[in-house]
Amino acid sequence: MRVDAVLSNPTLTGAMGAPSHIATDLALVADERGLTYRTAEPYPHIVLDEVFHPEALAAVLEEWPGRDDAAWNIYDDGSYERGKFTSSDLAHFGPTTREVLAELNGPPFLEFLERLTGIAGLIPDPYFASAGLFEVTEEGFLTIHGDFSINQRTGLDRRCNVLIYLNHDWTDANGGQLELWRARPLRREHSIVPLFNRMVIFDTRPNAYHGHPNPVVAPPGATRKAISAYYFTRGRPLREQFYGAQSNRVAGSAPSRRAQIRAVGRALTPPILVEAARQLRRKVDHGGL
Repeated sequence: MRVDAVLSNPTLTGAMGAPSHIATDLALVADERGLTYRTAEPYPHIVLDEVFHPEALAAVLEEWPGRDDAAWNIYDDGSYERGKFTSSDLAHFGPTTREVLAELNGPPFLEFLERLTGIAGLIPDPYFASAGLFEVTEEGFLTIHGDFSINQRTGLDRRCNVLIYLNHDWTDANGGQLELWRARPLRREHSIVPLFNRMVIFDTRPNAYHGHPNPVVAPPGATRKAISAYYFTRGRPLREQFYGAQSNRVAGSAPSRRAQIRAVGRALTPPILVEAARQLRRKVDHGGL
């Protein structure tokens, strides 16, 4: 599934006045592909190739931190996910990696996302919580799921995902394809090979089921690598508010009615009461009452 990007002037200014690492006219892409994105099935998404200068992403690979060079989160329960590592330890990333991540959070890229997705008022996450660098090792996988909806640090609603793949010479035989699934009836709609300089953008919605359940069989010495960034708004459409703060796994159906009701309760409870309840639970757990 290839969507050709439109090449533009490579000397555009990026984040903090640095040269841009983006090789496309994002405004033109948004104008030409916005309708395609918003009407895509099973939920709004798009695949764009060659959006970034390949030299920049090659530099990110050169700078890729080892396990002892940065703080990594490990996700490996053997059934839901295996061999997944994520890092948002920006202080220990290389200079080009930090520049690319800053550009993803900069005004030009945000304006592109708003025009493409139709979601107004997008807010980036400067902390890259649960985002940043992704790596999946040999035989690693991630089952089909729906993402968490609330950034627990900021309280904002997650609305949009961006994934940029960094895998040279990757084919279907190497597994790890990003799969997009329809909720009802539950079935796979798209399988996307995570090729180098391929960017996938999709809405974060209750029914935006996705994952890479096909285990990774990487080329010799390689792993499945990606850059990720998430985008948020203050609040979300009412039709999407029946949605839990945590991610949900697909087990043949959408989230349960009980989970939806709990989510509504969280959405309607004032933050000050939520924090008071948390403080009370901490006191009880530590024998403070």
